[in-house]
Amino acid sequence: MIRAFPVAVCCLLILSGLTTGQDSQIHEGFWIGFGLGVGMNPTDGHDDDPLIGGSGYFRAGGTLNQRVKLGGEALGWAREQHDDVITHGNVMFVAILFPQDNSGLFLKGGVGIAGVTRVAAEGGRSEIRTEGGLGTTVGLGFDVHLGRQLSLTPNVDWVFQLIDTAIGPAYAKATFVFTLGLTWH
Repeated sequence: MIRAFPVAVCCLLILSGLTTGQDSQIHEGFWIGFGLGVGMNPTDGHDDDPLIGGSGYFRAGGTLNQRVKLGGEALGWAREQHDDVITHGNVMFVAILFPQDNSGLFLKGGVGIAGVTRVAAEGGRSEIRTEGGLGTTVGLGFDVHLGRQLSLTPNVDWVFQLIDTAIGPAYAKATFVFTLGLTWH
């Protein structure tokens, strides 16, 4: 699954080259988007096996100029393993940068708060443990222009969490997230 990350990045770069002949990308005003996909957490699995689960995001904000969009994003990942449910989530301020005018290719970075929750079921009882800390993300994506105000938006994100715990030392979590979404401009 780790090999899928470079493949996804290459696909996005190829896609950016194929769509340069399309109508110009207009980045202005308010924007809102959401997406669903799959995420891989290489650190939570047993026997060094990565965990794969569902992921999704919701983001909204405003356009600073043709190359910069600023906003907020909630991004999460969840997985059921044995009788446990594991979720990771970040709520962040994000900056989306378009390196070229009138291009759909973008780079994304964000920082905010993170949360990790594990729901463990034992003997008919559920034990819920939630911890929080710092959350960041870096990503790459592409707005494929579908209409005047609508884009199909594939994303590849690396989500990092530094979690503070009351019962032991702080620890780090990293998740790779691949999503396909829609963005209204």
